[in-house]
Amino acid sequence: MNWQTAPQTLLLVSLPLGLLFTLLHWGLYDMPMTLGNVATHLVVAMVYAIWQLRSNAWFAKLRDNDYARWRRVAAGGQLRFLFAYGLASKGMALACLMVGMNWAYSGAIPTSERLMSDGMIWSILGVWFARNDWKRMQRGAGLEP
Repeated sequence: MNWQTAPQTLLLVSLPLGLLFTLLHWGLYDMPMTLGNVATHLVVAMVYAIWQLRSNAWFAKLRDNDYARWRRVAAGGQLRFLFAYGLASKGMALACLMVGMNWAYSGAIPTSERLMSDGMIWSILGVWFARNDWKRMQRGAGLEP
């Protein structure tokens, strides 16, 4: 992906995701299908897609030059990677997506209790996704059997 294909990639990722959440909220929670609700869901999905594309670009840079940058990241240890990348990046992106989609559905600003519960649940899932990224990069770099 480069700067010329980034807008197309962004639309190909965010449009289906935003429409999926719109249809889920419409079907499960009887959310009114208005232009404003659809647009809000699409904006939240686009912000999430930008975050994921940035993350993928970071991994692509780590793979350059025969995984040279990844070896420096791996030298910091798996636990550090899981907390720094999994919890703070992947997990928080998922939590923000879910809170944003709930905000788009309800139209109300989420409570701090909702933010904490969603943040904890989705952050833990982000650590699990980061563990899979760790394994994939370790195999690619030849550091793990």
